Amino acid sequence: MDSRFSGSFSIATNFLVEFSVIWRGLQPDWDPGYGSIIMESDSQTTLDLIADTNQNDFHPHANLLSLIRKLSSLSWVVSFNHTLREENECVEWLKVWRRR
Repeated sequence: MDSRFSGSFSIATNFLVEFSVIWRGLQPDWDPGYGSIIMESDSQTTLDLIADTNQNDFHPHANLLSLIRKLSSLSWVVSFNHTLREENECVEWLKVWRRR
């Protein structure tokens, strides 16, 4: 399944946007009962924070991190992969569109 969506944030950090998109991307895939999913991000730092088992309750986005970890630990296989920004077609398309 290709989970694409769009939205906007008035004022937000990169981390808030990245975590929100990952969480929002995982939700609709769990509901129909998919057995595995590959989640890609061009933010290695975001993926590192999700994978960090030492939960930091003082992180500004600890709540979203907790929701992502909880959802990804359910009875399915969730793989978080880093992709280069240059290979992220959606982001590249948005950059081109914004320049017009």
